[in-house]
Amino acid sequence: MPRNSNSRSASSAIRVLCVDDNHFVADALRRHLTPDRGFEWVGWLHSSFGLAEEIGRCGPDVVVLDVDMAGPDLFEATDSLARRFPATHVVMLSGFVGREMIDRAIDAGAWGFVSKNDDAESIIDAVRGAASGSFVLRGEAQRRYARDERDHTIARAKE
Repeated sequence: MPRNSNSRSASSAIRVLCVDDNHFVADALRRHLTPDRGFEWVGWLHSSFGLAEEIGRCGPDVVVLDVDMAGPDLFEATDSLARRFPATHVVMLSGFVGREMIDRAIDAGAWGFVSKNDDAESIIDAVRGAASGSFVLRGEAQRRYARDERDHTIARAKE
């Protein structure tokens, strides 16, 4: 039976499913998420079709989900997954990072947002944080969100 509950012990591996249409990205992530670093790679999907079924089958703790793929709207899919599998946390991954996209991810129930331009450690930190129940912005997403928030605050102050 897949393990998909909040009772994951601190010493057990974080089970990760990757959903990305770029096999190079998926393979690089797989090579970094190794058992000796506390991860278990449970699989890769090249599209979001069948994602709910795959989560039900393999019971990941974290799904690393590419935002820009063909198929169903991935923000709507994330919202549905968050309700259907509350113990599985989604970290959204994108080559484009903007405040609006991050806000949509948050509203959809994602537990993190990272850029494909970030180093592997930023992505690994986001996966760990999401698995522990913390919302995580790392690297470019964190910098972009902070800069956009500052610019928005400055613009409001000038009104």
